Amino acid sequence: MKTNHYKLYLIATLFTLPAFMALVLNLSHYTGKLQNQGTWLENETTLTEIMLTPPQKDQYYWHIILPCENQCPEHSLMKAGLSTLNTKSQMAQLHTLSSDQLTLYGQDHISTNLIYLADPQQILTLKYQRSQISDLIQDLKRLLKPMEKR
Repeated sequence: MKTNHYKLYLIATLFTLPAFMALVLNLSHYTGKLQNQGTWLENETTLTEIMLTPPQKDQYYWHIILPCENQCPEHSLMKAGLSTLNTKSQMAQLHTLSSDQLTLYGQDHISTNLIYLADPQQILTLKYQRSQISDLIQDLKRLLKPMEKR
């Protein structure tokens, strides 16, 4: 009779332990190790809010927003980095924007010291320092990796 109760307790523990661990991790705000190199943006901002002529939404593209007034050296570095994506480079669009191509909201909220990454729904998701071009390319490679399996 004791062994039946032992088995019942063991089964109950096996089912409740993962739920208990998930609850503890959730209450402690555990997020795990983040893999992205950029910084997540707090506000959900779309490209239509910041660009006077936003791209069309009919294609699946990741959008790189590079605020720049004249010639900026990051443009050629970004093009070289995108070329390392090979065929997947067609899934990323680089938008070099001057202040006259930004809306008033965009001029107030887009920093010229940063590079931004927008997802295919055209929502700005990550920001990078201008010196983090290789980190942005690494993140793009990771984001586009599931596309290989389609």
